[in-house]
Amino acid sequence: MNQQDIIREWFYRLPNGYANPPYSKKEMDVLHEVLAQNGMNGSIFATSKKYKYDLIFTVILILSVYGLNLYLIPIYGITGAAISTGSALVFYNTGRLLFVYFAFNLNPFTIRQVPIIMIALGVLYLGNISSDFFENGIIQMSFQIVLVLSLFFTPIFFFNLEPESKAYIKNGLNYLKGKFRA
Repeated sequence: MNQQDIIREWFYRLPNGYANPPYSKKEMDVLHEVLAQNGMNGSIFATSKKYKYDLIFTVILILSVYGLNLYLIPIYGITGAAISTGSALVFYNTGRLLFVYFAFNLNPFTIRQVPIIMIALGVLYLGNISSDFFENGIIQMSFQIVLVLSLFFTPIFFFNLEPESKAYIKNGLNYLKGKFRA
């Protein structure tokens, strides 16, 4: 039993048209990464004099999700809902990112993040092609967790691609060493 079979087990009682949940999970994983990368834009809007513009973006988001759901759910079922929500949120966050950039001259991204994004895409690909190495679902998920974590965080740590994260990890490891020695 692979990871997709385990997810399918969770959804087996849903009506027809919702029979393809593993793809929805993958799309939602990518969506969560996009949302995590754009998380500060909401705080910037909320604490600025331009907070009212966020309402415009939110209304556009609502209308986009509604319209895309009307179009995609009849065609793709639950996967269509995931695609429509993901697409709308990507455009919503991109619009807010551009607005924050032009209105406040703030850019949360640097050129140093390009290798991290490339590593993430490579690890995502490897995670997808290794989704059925083991028959046992628990072993498969454990393998994928170790694979993804080691292939993503090891290069970031050893090549110092994200110095803040490296310092945070070192502090955490030093804290744990102190706890085990005490």
